[in-house]
Amino acid sequence: PVENLLEIRKIAYESLNQIPHAILILDAIEWLKKHKGITATNWHWHPHQTRKKNEPDLSLTVDGTRIVSAEATTSENPVGKIDERMSATLKDLNNLRDMGGDLFYFVRTPKMAERARIKILKYGMKIEVVDLSATD
Repeated sequence: PVENLLEIRKIAYESLNQIPHAILILDAIEWLKKHKGITATNWHWHPHQTRKKNEPDLSLTVDGTRIVSAEATTSENPVGKIDERMSATLKDLNNLRDMGGDLFYFVRTPKMAERARIKILKYGMKIEVVDLSATD
């Protein structure tokens, strides 16, 4: 029946949507290793979650000390709901500052990076935005 096909499409769509997010998080780890000199390997990642306030997409804790908290988005253009979601995500990430460590927001387009930097400046946050499309 049609209902079964619709359910299969829903499951497949969600899985296909999460694959680029997982790859972006892995690319973020490589970037952090290369550009921040991080050698630890005990990363915690949550590639399939959707915005949990106390659990970033990516974190690194060494000997009980948080070193990195990061969020990543594969969205391309910061308009409408995507722009609203960016604000909420940046605020949630900024609230993790009390846990210690550096905060990062990984994106894959210059438009997303520019918009995130504007929001971070406006809200007085200390989050480093990394556009992975612009790195080697």
